[in-house]
Amino acid sequence: MSDGPGNLFFNHNPLPMWVYDLETYQFLEVNHAAVEKYGWSEAEFLSMTIKDIRPTEDVPRLVENVEHVTEGLDEAGVWRHLRKDGSLIFVEIVSHTLEYKDRHAELVVAMDVTERKQAEKALRESEERFRSYIENANDNIFTLDLHGRITSANRAMYEKLGCTESELLGKSALELAALERRAEIAHALQRIWVGESIEEVELPIQTFDGKTFIVQIRGRAIYKDGKLVETLHIARDVTEQKRAEQEIKNNEERFRALIEHGRDNISLLSASGELLWESLSDSSTLGFAPNQFVGRNIFELMHPEDLAWTQAMFEQVVQTPGESKEGIFRLRHNDGSWRWIEATATNLLEESHVQAVVVNYRDISARKQAEASLRLRGAALEAAANAIVITDAEGIIQWINPAFTRLTGYSMEEAVGKNPRILKSGTQNETFYKELWDTIHAGKPWHGELTNKRKDGLFYQEEQLITPLIDSTGQITHFIAIKQDITERKRTEAEIRQRVRELETVNRISIALRASSNQKHALAIFLEEIINVFDTRHGVISLWDPETERLNQVIARGWLAEITERPIRSGEGIFGIVFASGETHVSTEFASDPLTLPESRPLLHPGWGGACLPIRSNEKILGVLTLALPSQRAFRREDLRLLQTLAEMAGTTLHRMSLNQEVRLHLERLQSLRQIDMAITGSFDRRTTLETILTQVISQLEVSAADILMLDPKVNALHLGAYQGFANPLDELVYVPIGEGFAGIAVSEKRAVNADMESVRRVPEFYHLWQREGFSSYYAVPLIAKGRPIGVLETYQRTTITPNKEWFNFIEMIAGQAAIALENAGLLEDLESANAELMQAYDSTIEGWSHAMDLRDRETEGHTQRVSDRTLKLARQMGIPEADMTHIRRGALLHDIGKMGIPDGILFKSGPLTDEEWSVMRRHPQYAYEMLAPIEYLRPALDIPHYHHEKWDGTGYPHGLKGDKIPLAARIFAIADVWDALTSDRPYRPAWSREQAFEYIREQSGKHFDPQVVEEFFKIIGNV
Repeated sequence: MSDGPGNLFFNHNPLPMWVYDLETYQFLEVNHAAVEKYGWSEAEFLSMTIKDIRPTEDVPRLVENVEHVTEGLDEAGVWRHLRKDGSLIFVEIVSHTLEYKDRHAELVVAMDVTERKQAEKALRESEERFRSYIENANDNIFTLDLHGRITSANRAMYEKLGCTESELLGKSALELAALERRAEIAHALQRIWVGESIEEVELPIQTFDGKTFIVQIRGRAIYKDGKLVETLHIARDVTEQKRAEQEIKNNEERFRALIEHGRDNISLLSASGELLWESLSDSSTLGFAPNQFVGRNIFELMHPEDLAWTQAMFEQVVQTPGESKEGIFRLRHNDGSWRWIEATATNLLEESHVQAVVVNYRDISARKQAEASLRLRGAALEAAANAIVITDAEGIIQWINPAFTRLTGYSMEEAVGKNPRILKSGTQNETFYKELWDTIHAGKPWHGELTNKRKDGLFYQEEQLITPLIDSTGQITHFIAIKQDITERKRTEAEIRQRVRELETVNRISIALRASSNQKHALAIFLEEIINVFDTRHGVISLWDPETERLNQVIARGWLAEITERPIRSGEGIFGIVFASGETHVSTEFASDPLTLPESRPLLHPGWGGACLPIRSNEKILGVLTLALPSQRAFRREDLRLLQTLAEMAGTTLHRMSLNQEVRLHLERLQSLRQIDMAITGSFDRRTTLETILTQVISQLEVSAADILMLDPKVNALHLGAYQGFANPLDELVYVPIGEGFAGIAVSEKRAVNADMESVRRVPEFYHLWQREGFSSYYAVPLIAKGRPIGVLETYQRTTITPNKEWFNFIEMIAGQAAIALENAGLLEDLESANAELMQAYDSTIEGWSHAMDLRDRETEGHTQRVSDRTLKLARQMGIPEADMTHIRRGALLHDIGKMGIPDGILFKSGPLTDEEWSVMRRHPQYAYEMLAPIEYLRPALDIPHYHHEKWDGTGYPHGLKGDKIPLAARIFAIADVWDALTSDRPYRPAWSREQAFEYIREQSGKHFDPQVVEEFFKIIGNV
């Protein structure tokens, strides 16, 4: 709602109120009472429609009701509404149509009648109890039969209608209502008869003497023995109530309109200037929140320069009851700025219902600024750089500014009273001017460009904006035209358009060239774009070949593509001269041009000329671009400039492609070397490494086949290591003596050797290979490592190639890599052989130690070997990796190596050991650890010698480890060791039977032995 008392009335009304859009049903405003009653916040309400607060079944009726809303006040009756918590309430709706924020809207007041509805229900339920009171009730009470005829009525009913009982009873109730409402009443009665409850119906009733009054009628069904017999109705006369409500609404609307449409803000001040009350618009005027400044003195906001005189004026008002004074002053806005205020203060201190100084005021800051702006605009119009002319409605000049004189040459005296046609140049036709005048006479501004004539007769181009001035009656009073000389701008724009065209062409060709994959494709795109730009289909590009020192035609279009010329030397003909000089040559006709070669003249089309331009990059001429045009068309200066730019672009592209090709070749070869390095360092397989080298040789050097021969110094000959690209097996290269054949010479003389078909013919066995494979050239490079040859890399080619320096450098690098690979492979083989011999010696030593321990400890012959074999078998059964088997075997062989540290007196004692002797004996696992730990390659085998006397239940030694804390290898060995000890004869007892040994192992599962290992051990023993 707009600011003012109306807003105060709306927001502080105890009844829920809202405004909604009649087209979209959207809530536009809600007051505080609605928020509290319904439970939704104001923001939530404004995101909803009035359908959202209705039960679903009531929405069709709502839509129908809204569609039939009439202008003015509308009492929509009682409705069911939903609250946010889902509960239903009954509300009585009064609404009024209005225009709100440019929308056709409805203002609604909703009064909660839920309790009344409940009371009515209770009244109906207790109808019989209070029947005695009906007759004396002030409301009109009557009953109807099932045909709608009046069967009974109370005294108030007869009095209100002005009739007797005989006149009323038996009469149809529909006859009492207005004709247009009878169908509605009939429908309501039918709903009651089927047991529905209906909302209160409000309608006009006619008395027997023709008077009309308004009643609110409620009805209910009356049953007897479960059967509907009649309906009971109460009709309350609300004529005076409705009249009073309407008067209240009319007054409220008038008051709201007064506040909302008033231009002034209103404040109430005390005699000392303290703010007592303010309209809501006041706070927005000065930027304060509502009531934020109430209780403070208004002079706190006064501008220092206005403070003294405004206080004096206010005191004069206060001293005289009814006195009014006006003034213009400045007040401080909440943001710190100053606002100009025009105010009228009236002393109503002695008015009992006011008791304050009433101040009506308005913010005139905009007006003040407008006044200043008008003064500034007047000065600006005089000083404006653009010409300004004002005419009357007939187009007669009334005023011009100095810029108009500078632009047109006409002075104020010469122009005023004349028509702007004095500037007419004749360039524009009458249709142009008619459209101009039609536009401005329609009240619309016209903006456009035209050519006018100065007083001195010179033409100039002008941009003009003509705006009609319209008065309050809608009539055009004047026209204002603003003129700007755009002659120079138009010239600049033409140049810019030409430049943009050139740049677009350059950009389009640049994009196309960047997308090209090879030189020929790029030049084809380049030539196609150029001939399209210059609207011709005839062009040719020739490039210089440094090998042959000739210009060769690369790509051509149109009739130039039909001419097959021989390669051109530098300085020969038009192409050769342009190439040699680096200067552009323009010819009106190629056929008659003195620079054209005589043999070329018959081939050229007569009447065609064109331009030949050098294609250059970094001052180096790469070729020539030629475009042909009919002789009647000539290349303009800007065309040649664009052609030169494009030719240089082509040169840059060719140079870039050449560099890219070189870089790509270098990268590919570096990648090849990297792959060879990875093969050398990442694989110990000589064959794999050589295959990788040959793959890269064939790929990067673009040869047909290649092989690597390795030197065997024992027989002083080369043998085949690997080969690729041959159609047949290489039987001829199985054995090549040093010094014989091309490969043998390369090794013996430590130099590269190449051969062609002529030289190969002198080597019969090699010539046979060449004929079979179809080779035409050959190149061999010795593989040298640390100054000594160790092999040869051979390449074969079936087609003729001309290797360059880069080719030879790369094959030399690959040869170096191959030499490293062969040397590393030889060293590795020697190392593996030496390592195998060393491991065999280690294992033999360990077996010797083990055998010596068996003899010293008086174990049965072969005990250690049997225990080792059974331990390995059980370890495999347990899924231990094969790589760990060597360490388990060594640990089993050395399991009692620690007993070498036990004195013979204890180790070989025939009787029982004392506690002290047992303490010494139990140290042998620790002795084993101390003896073997310094030997690095035996450290992985320490688990068995160190822990094989530990027990699953933690009662073992030397550390008392328990369960999984004992290494798995030691747990496996413990069972194998005990089994062999139990089933072998010993000096102090005979061997146990398998059944006895089985029983003992089973009994010790979970005590001495790991139960899982025992289970796997039984599987193995059962299979033996």
